[in-house]
Amino acid sequence: MLRRFAAAAACCAVMASFGGCSSIFEREYVSVNDHVDEYIEPEQISQTVEVKNYAAMRNAVLGMVEGGVDHFMFTTENYSGNAKEDISRACLEVTRETPIGAFAVEYMTHYCTQILTYFRIEVFVTYKHTPEEIASVKRVSGFRELIESIITDVVDYKNRAVYSFVGIDVNESVIRDAITDEYRNSPVMITDLPAISCSTYPNEESVQKIIEIKYEYSEPAGTLSLRRSAILSSAGALLYDNPAEGSLLDVFNALRKKCSLDPAGGRSAYDAVVLGVANSEGVAMGFKLMCDLTGAECYVVDGRRDGEPYFWNIVKIGDAYYHSDVAECLQSGPEEFFMLRDSDMWGRYLWDTVKYVPCEGELLFEDVFERLDAEPPPLEEEQP
Repeated sequence: MLRRFAAAAACCAVMASFGGCSSIFEREYVSVNDHVDEYIEPEQISQTVEVKNYAAMRNAVLGMVEGGVDHFMFTTENYSGNAKEDISRACLEVTRETPIGAFAVEYMTHYCTQILTYFRIEVFVTYKHTPEEIASVKRVSGFRELIESIITDVVDYKNRAVYSFVGIDVNESVIRDAITDEYRNSPVMITDLPAISCSTYPNEESVQKIIEIKYEYSEPAGTLSLRRSAILSSAGALLYDNPAEGSLLDVFNALRKKCSLDPAGGRSAYDAVVLGVANSEGVAMGFKLMCDLTGAECYVVDGRRDGEPYFWNIVKIGDAYYHSDVAECLQSGPEEFFMLRDSDMWGRYLWDTVKYVPCEGELLFEDVFERLDAEPPPLEEEQP
């Protein structure tokens, strides 16, 4: 640190005799310039490098930032252009318009010392993040890999992750929806839906960007891991005591012996199958989890009933899909609300008909479950 201050003081003394420039940049500045190859590798940035044009100067600064180095020096002998103006422009562009610069840099200060016909330029960088945090930025190839990595974060209960990628139309809302969809599709793997906050560098509209995601869970990671084990243990015990022999009604009956509906209850599968009290979302999540364990095809629907937020399931029976309001079934029995078509739902229920599969099965509750509960026909004897 003393060496840095001594170098800065020496530069100031020379500046008094020969003239110089220094600046600290504000984040509101916006400028766009073409990228030109002549990249300075991070391992070179501890040395004094000669740059001959703006592209080389800009990439020298960028290389310093990507390497997490806070002091860099280069010379401009045989330089094409105005070095004093270009260093200000280069520092501004890197700091405000490149993803890594916008993410990592708090501000830059540069000193230009004229030596006969050329300049010696020193750049000092103050970072917002540690070198380890900068090095932890993970590069992903596109939207699909980004979402897969984010889901892995949530499954592992990470608190923070930073990704570098190329893509558009990615923002906090899109990421939150992707996590929510996976949470509802995988209640065994994701036991808690985290709150998230996202920061995008340099901005959401950039094609190449860095996105920093912070996750906030309702419980510590260790507690949530124990929840996963408790969910599997409880659901397995319920299904063992009430074998589901190909019938979704058996799965429902197993859940009904454990869970009761309470609008003020919890919203997760854990609340339904372990604690035994859940709201409509928790009931739907618990039923989905138990269907998954038996291999039955089931989805959680996020909709509205009587104008209020409400959750239910869509199940596949035979070759067709049906709505199943399991929360209502817990209170009034399964006969009226376990197998409903889209036409049965209109008026009282609302949902995104584009997001969810149409439910247009022709069978009634008594048709399906009488048939499933009937004795199987005897096997025909093979003819010699």
